[in-house]
Amino acid sequence: MGVNKSNYPHTIYIPITEEMHKAIKKMAKLKGIPKTTLIRKTISSYLKLEDEENSMDLIQKMVADAVEEKLKPVENRLAKITAKTAMAAVMTMYVEAALLGRHEKDVVNIFREARQKAIAFVQSGIPNTGQLENLAKNAAAKGDD
Repeated sequence: MGVNKSNYPHTIYIPITEEMHKAIKKMAKLKGIPKTTLIRKTISSYLKLEDEENSMDLIQKMVADAVEEKLKPVENRLAKITAKTAMAAVMTMYVEAALLGRHEKDVVNIFREARQKAIAFVQSGIPNTGQLENLAKNAAAKGDD
């Protein structure tokens, strides 16, 4: 069973370890093929795998770029909304401080207490509907006092 040399015009000589030689010999015997055929198939499989991995890397990069491009307007919109929300919160804080100051209330202590409650609220996580109802009821009850 001769190999057609015209199909394989190049020869590579590489030194290998005794363990590698034994493994190649054993695998070739199990598959019933010559060692050279096993080595060619192994190299070919490896090269195809590397080519597929490179293709996957390219596809993943293209997908990531496309997703980033599509999300950029959403990200910008959320940034604008966040900035407007922060502006509204700051305006509200200053208006409340001015109103409380006109009524000769202890503005600093009121804001200190409000800040502590706000921090505790944020740290507790997003409340569910029932928790919001309880917060509203408690706030209304305190307002009635």
